[in-house]
This record gives sequence, C-alpha cells and structure tokens, in this order.
Amino acid sequence: HLEQGTVTEDGRVFLYTSGTGGTVFSFGAGGRLDEVYTPGLDSLDRVVIGKGNKVYGYCATGVESKFMELGKGKEADVYTAPVVPLGVYDGYEDGLYLRTGDGLWRYVPETGEAVYLWGWDDAYVQVDGNQIDRIAGEEQGMVLLCLEQTDRFYWEREILTFAVVSSREVREYPGKQTVTMSFWYLNDRLRYLVRRYNRQSKEYRIEYVQEADDTELERKLLKGEASDLIVLNGLYGKGLVQMGALEDLTPYYEASILVDWEDILEPAREACIISGKNVAVMPCFFIDSLRVRQEADGVIVPENEWTVWKFLEMGEGKHVFMVQRPGSVFETCMGIRYGDVFVDYESKTCNFDSDEFHQILEECSRMGTYGKSEPNSVAVYEGEEEWLYDSVSIRNAVNAVSWLDEDYAERLVGYPGMEGAEYALCNEGMFAMNSRSENKEGAWDFLEYLVSEETQEAVTWAFPSRKDCFERYLADRYEEPAFSWNERTGTLLGFSGGLSEFSESTEAYEKACQKIWSMLDYLVPDTTYGAVDDPVRAIVMEEAEMYFAKGASLEGTVNKIQKRVQLMLDEN
Repeated sequence: HLEQGTVTEDGRVFLYTSGTGGTVFSFGAGGRLDEVYTPGLDSLDRVVIGKGNKVYGYCATGVESKFMELGKGKEADVYTAPVVPLGVYDGYEDGLYLRTGDGLWRYVPETGEAVYLWGWDDAYVQVDGNQIDRIAGEEQGMVLLCLEQTDRFYWEREILTFAVVSSREVREYPGKQTVTMSFWYLNDRLRYLVRRYNRQSKEYRIEYVQEADDTELERKLLKGEASDLIVLNGLYGKGLVQMGALEDLTPYYEASILVDWEDILEPAREACIISGKNVAVMPCFFIDSLRVRQEADGVIVPENEWTVWKFLEMGEGKHVFMVQRPGSVFETCMGIRYGDVFVDYESKTCNFDSDEFHQILEECSRMGTYGKSEPNSVAVYEGEEEWLYDSVSIRNAVNAVSWLDEDYAERLVGYPGMEGAEYALCNEGMFAMNSRSENKEGAWDFLEYLVSEETQEAVTWAFPSRKDCFERYLADRYEEPAFSWNERTGTLLGFSGGLSEFSESTEAYEKACQKIWSMLDYLVPDTTYGAVDDPVRAIVMEEAEMYFAKGASLEGTVNKIQKRVQLMLDEN
C-alpha cells in the first residue's frame, strides 16, 4: 500500500500513506526501517526534501499550505507558505519547488523566502504545469519531467517530455511575433501540438483566442476581426469558403521546402478541400465504421455491394441499432457527406424530389423504434432481442481486431453509400488561415509544422495524415506492457506487467493492418463531423422528423425539402 515516496541525497528513503492520519516510514541507505512518523498535520498530502536533506510533511487546506519538518516530533515548527500551490516537489539544496497555476516558485520554509522563477506560459517555456511529475536541479538548468499524455486510449504510446529550463539574458533572444488562433473548441491533444510548436519556433508564438460560440466566430470572420488561424471544428466550412473567409493554401504548399501536397494521404487531402478549395490542414484523423455484431445474425456484405438499398433491405422489420428510430436510420442513409448526392453545390441545384429520395424516406418511416437516449447521450436499451450493428471508432490497428472474435476485422463493413461502402474519415482537428490575416507568413509556418515529418511522428492517438508517417504508425507495433485482460469476458483486469496474448499475436496484428489499408480505398471525409450548423442537414432533418411523426405526407415533405434547400442555394 506504500505507493508514494521520495529519497534524500544521502540515500534515505521515505515511503508514506497520505490523507488524514498519514504515516511516513523512514528507511536507511541500507534498507533498514529506521523510524515511523505520524506528522501533526490535519492531513498528509506529500513528503518532500529540502535544503540539508531536511524532510517535510506537506498539508494543503485549500486556504493555506503548511510544511512540518519530520524528525522533530510535536515540537516541530509548522511553516505556512506565502502561496497555495497546486503541487510541491523536492528541491534539495534549492529548497522546495511550489507549482501554481501561473508558474513555478522556489521556497525555503525556515526563512520564508519565496522566489517566483518563471511562468508556464512564458514564450520560451510553454509547459502545462499540471503535467509536471518531477523536478531536478542540474548545472545546465532545471530538468522537468512532464507526463504529456496520461489521458490516453488503450495501446496508445505515452509521451514523456524532459524539458531543461535555464535563465538567459532576454536580449540574447529576439522577441517572438504573435500569431492568434480563434476557436470555440480545442481538445488537449491539439493543445499539445500547439505547445510543441511554441517551444521550437524561434520567430512565432501561437496565442489562443477562445470565442463564445460558433456564431460569434463567424461574425468576426465576416467583419475581418478574427484571428490569423481558425480551428474549423464546430464550424460550417462550406459556408466560410463561400464567404471567402479562408485562404487558399495551394501556393503555400508549392513554395514549401518542408512539405509537399503529395506527401499527404489522398483521403486526407480530399478532407482538406472544402467547396473545391484547398483551405484546411488536418494533422491526424480516425475512422468510423459500422460493425456487424457477433451476437446478431447479421450478414457481412462485400464493400462494393454495401449500398443504401442493401442496408434498407437487410434492416426491414429488424432491430438495426441498439437505440433506433426512423430518423437515426434515415441519417445513416443520408451518407457521410449528408445528402451531397442530392445537392450540386457548384451549379446550385438539388434533387430531393427524385425517386431515390422518395424511396429512402418511405422505407425509413417503416423502421421500428427501440431503446432511448438519456441526457448526456447515454444509450438505454432493455430487451432480449439483439440488434445488427454498432458504430466503432478506429485509431490504430488494435481497434480493428479482437482476440475474442477472429472475424472482427471482416465485421467492420463501413457505412452504406449510394454506390458501395463508405468509411468515415473523421478529423481530430482542422486548422485554416483567415484570408484577412495580417500575419499570413506566421500562420503558414504553424500549418506547415502540423504536417511536417517531425510533428507527424509525435502523433500517437490517431492516424497521421502524412503517407510516410502513416505507414510507420501501422508498422510500429506498440505493445502495451501494463494491461491484463480476462479472456473469457473481454474485460480489463488491471496492471500486470505482462503482455496479453493478443499483443504477442503477429498474425492478428497483420490482419488488422491489412483491413485498415483496404479501408483507405473507401474512406470518405465526414463533412458533418464537428459541424453544428450544416444548413442542408438542418432543413432535411426538420422536415423528415415531421414526416416520421405522421405530421406530414411523403409528397408534401419531399416538396418542402426541395423548395427550402433550393431557396438556400439561391440565396447563397
């Protein structure tokens, strides 16, 4: 149970339990248990080493931070730090290190001396302080061990970064130009890529501008007030291109000596072309697919035969999805590009009055309703009947195979399309340049960095967009050493230190890789992923749901959709 500890410079080891009544066990350099301490603190949160190998118990009350030197019994002084840290670290001859939300402090309890060293957001530091695990003082500077990827998927590489921070004269370093980036959603992995860029760039520094919502960001783009870079997630890209808000990146690729447009995987290139213009950079992606459930009596259809019509035929009168309603089946039939087969954006025409669209609406209306979705997207289903398909996300080869089901890879059939199977290419993040940016050189420097070989090699949570890095990502078979599985139930047991049978199976892994390579031929960029206000989808779903609720006729629904979408195209 003693999972926490530290060691002095003279070799003494201190292991402890934390919390109320926390106990500290002191071992000599030879391994002998010397003493047991129960510090007179409300709670023991950590044990740290300071000057002269002094050992302190630390207690954070939320209002004050108290330190007590161990070994002096109840007579020991209790020192109150001038700041309330989020973390404390061994500092040895430097005293103690205190981490706050803003930066790092050096603190000596006996003298009360507290010195602010530097901020995490300093242009030349760029470290997430919450990820600091250890700090060590060295001659060349302070060495920080950063656990930069602790919230990760199974079989995803950990990223441990060692940062050496030292002091220099400011005049030795030229100031960095600021490049602004607007977004209203940016996940931690994308922030990690931004931090990496800020560390290595000698000329530019990305500065975040978080907008209240997508409407506010689009309003600023229209008025020419938005940032140099735009994170497209959550925005309707087609509309921004139509407004001329996004810069065409073709000439930038042509002038680049680091990245060639042909270096990018073809499906990833296609995803970056919006309304016919090359306006986006996508550092990585994952793949979404339907999976025929092993428990269901589902038929695996060859990809070239997996059409919308085959899907409707197989699903007639059956339980298709765990939580199902006519609208959910209809959305699947609309395809990954959501209705693009019925819209010609170039000629500004649509044909929702076609026989095909009539048939899709009519057949979906006959689909049964099963289960329900609770708040926060929790799916609830009660019943004995098995459903046919689940939706799965694939971020690496491990996601494409199961040692509990030897046919798992074959069961990944993609989504039904009008002419055959389609696997959804979902961007993990897309970036674009504001066409009115006053620092386009700096904005391109960042976009170019995202698809450089250096950065793409650092992507471990999804498929890299570069061809060479994608190939190496699949070939580099990372074996997670810590997970142990119950093979009968397929559940995670915990950490064993041994490899599972699956990770030792070369045949299973190669089978998964082959499946992913075959998916590339059927990958379709998901234009609706992350876009909250696709106007075509909004119109079609509004009218279709009225029809499914028996509030409108088939012919009336088709006519209203045709007229409303055509009017929207005319107005744009």
